[in-house]
Amino acid sequence: MSTFRVWGLSACLLTAPAFAKPIAYQGGTALMGEYGAGTMTEAQAFYAPSYRWSAGVGNLRLDADDGDFSRDITYLRGNLLLHRWNLPRAQANVFGWGGIGSADSSDTTGRKFAWNAGGQIDYETLRFEPPRFSRRPFRLSHAAMASSWVCE
Repeated sequence: MSTFRVWGLSACLLTAPAFAKPIAYQGGTALMGEYGAGTMTEAQAFYAPSYRWSAGVGNLRLDADDGDFSRDITYLRGNLLLHRWNLPRAQANVFGWGGIGSADSSDTTGRKFAWNAGGQIDYETLRFEPPRFSRRPFRLSHAAMASSWVCE
């Protein structure tokens, strides 16, 4: 297995979770940023015309900690509330999303087509919100460069 694949698999399994719902509220705008120890930077902006969906743009920059590799991904993404359970004292949600964009990598020339799809399950009550790791989304991404897959 290549070093990049081992690094990618490790990143998928060992990342520290810090996630939010992809749709806030009807008419809401969300601006989000994330920085990961100098190897990952992401910025996103979303608008939700309905409580059921939102759309937005984002940019993700990945850098190997040894400076040997970098990837820059710019994308458009849509988020959809697939199902919601409104219980007497709790709420649960299932979200899905998908996006398209372009990616530039230090190991290829020029920008390439990229896509992303994923989902998230969320459950909370009025008295108890589960730890953030229970809200960890599943994401599957593909950038059309050297057939590299990323899971998050």
